[in-house]
Amino acid sequence: MIQLSQQNLRISLLLLALSFNLIACGENQQAPEQTRISSMHITDQDECHLCGMLIKGFPGPKGGIQGIKNSTMKKFCSNNDLFAYLLQPENTQLKSQAYVHDMAQADWQQPNDEAFVQAQAAWYVIEHQLTGAMGPTIASFASQKAAENFVQAHQGRIIRFEDISLALINQLSQNMHSMESGHH
Repeated sequence: MIQLSQQNLRISLLLLALSFNLIACGENQQAPEQTRISSMHITDQDECHLCGMLIKGFPGPKGGIQGIKNSTMKKFCSNNDLFAYLLQPENTQLKSQAYVHDMAQADWQQPNDEAFVQAQAAWYVIEHQLTGAMGPTIASFASQKAAENFVQAHQGRIIRFEDISLALINQLSQNMHSMESGHH
């Protein structure tokens, strides 16, 4: 009788473990969809929340932060401006509400409103050859493979969300000023 109970216990534990694995697999399949935002509409009148520039009409990835208490969206003309705002100590709690363009799904010259992914899950490329609204910009991608393809076509270096700092944003800004003044 004791052996039968131990066998039933083993079978029950095995079934329980399999159930958890099936649940986890299902969650993993849904995870990419959870990192996408359905859309963030950028109009001709929208201004960058950080610098005040009109957002439309400039190339490269844009960003946004979904409000926690309401549905208002803070919009940014570039990922550089998004991160400059997001990395301020008073704004770091907003990182789970931040979104960036998936440039594998968007035209560099005119990124569309349907290609945003959660900033924390994205892959980023810096030091590439393309420019955005404010000069050198951080390119964003939903997948590592897309970032690697971009690097093959436009050079650069792949980094993750946690690698982006105010020091990096300042370095990119200095690179922009060096390009404008003719110093490389």
